[in-house]
Amino acid sequence: MEARHVYEHSFSEHTLLVIDVVIGYGGSNAIIVSAFEDRTCKVWSLSKGRLLRNIVFPYVIDAIALDPGEHVFYAGGRGGKAYIAALSVTSYGDSIYGMYIVGSLFEYRFTTSI
Repeated sequence: MEARHVYEHSFSEHTLLVIDVVIGYGGSNAIIVSAFEDRTCKVWSLSKGRLLRNIVFPYVIDAIALDPGEHVFYAGGRGGKAYIAALSVTSYGDSIYGMYIVGSLFEYRFTTSI
């Protein structure tokens, strides 16, 4: 008998191109954070196979990283800021950036030379 699929969960709630994905240290209980071209980062539960939260940023996020304690993640946006978003609280309703976004670290600019 042949298996119909080789995966346990399908994380398909994105609408545009996936730009970056990070996976926490929790093994089968890990969280997954993914960044999309629609200015959102989605936080997923690997063990439950479901979306935990959807965070909308002011700009498209090109890179994400989890802090070692997995309380927040850092999201580098095309607008020149690195945002800090909470993973372990209900919301930061008073943030100027919106729900779950704690703030921004600094402005950065990339330059390239050929």
